Amino acid sequence: MESNLFWKSLTFFNFIFFLLWVIFYTYQPDFMSDSDFVTPGSSTRGGAGAKKRSDKYLSDPGRSLIFLASLLTALVLVILIVFFIKMFYKRRVTKCSKDAKGPGDCKFVKI
Repeated sequence: MESNLFWKSLTFFNFIFFLLWVIFYTYQPDFMSDSDFVTPGSSTRGGAGAKKRSDKYLSDPGRSLIFLASLLTALVLVILIVFFIKMFYKRRVTKCSKDAKGPGDCKFVKI
């Protein structure tokens, strides 16, 4: 793998991970359960209707679930994008000889 592609992938991964983490932390997704929240005024997690409360305090397992979901989603997305770039993006350059007099004397070469 080219070092340039590695650093671009790492930068893209960090951006996607941070974006997903903020979205999941702000707008808690439906895959979270009542045990992922702490009811306001309570010291224990879970309880009846903890998910439906407007404050939505996250418990430690809830924050871990958001971290894991963001991490895995960003990782899979970056791997798929790098795979598609390597498989379907073919870079070509134009090579011309020293005595070329026009574009007809040049050839496309795959890198």
